[in-house]
Amino acid sequence: MRVDWYIHSNHSSDASQSIYDILKNIREKKFEIISITDHDSVSAYDELYDKFYSILHEDSFPILIPGIEHN
Repeated sequence: MRVDWYIHSNHSSDASQSIYDILKNIREKKFEIISITDHDSVSAYDELYDKFYSILHEDSFPILIPGIEHN
């Protein structure tokens, strides 16, 4: 099973990967479970649900477990 529990997006100060790029990469690499764990922020999930809600419910989309890296 391919799982990534520790993905930072451009919603963290130390990352530059956009939500779109994350979604593209995880689908290409066939991850089954992911968690976006930005620093002290869950704003990536707002963007996910606002812009990408339709693909979050496709059969081919990985399980998404909300996370945060709290400092």
